[in-house]
Amino acid sequence: MPDELILSGSGGSPSFGVSYFGDRGNVTAQILAGTLRTAALVEGDDPVSVTVSIVPNRKKLTGKRGKRNKIVTLKRIHGLSIRVRSDFDPTLGDEVRILVRTL
Repeated sequence: MPDELILSGSGGSPSFGVSYFGDRGNVTAQILAGTLRTAALVEGDDPVSVTVSIVPNRKKLTGKRGKRNKIVTLKRIHGLSIRVRSDFDPTLGDEVRILVRTL
């Protein structure tokens, strides 16, 4: 039975920018709104993929410390999740979580 998948995900923060890309290009707005739908899929169809781009904001992640104002990378963590659910049966779905840390 054909089914469409509905994808949603979380966004960035002041320290990390997040963008989502699918086969139609930049789909960030649709993912954040939870409105991205795949074409109708049946068993044996090619997998659907979404690429997540996480870009650090260097201005927000650097600071000066010590008497000599040494520039250091601040320690920050950003977590986000991507969820997918069935349109046919919304109780079926999956979620992946991504955690990014500065060193």
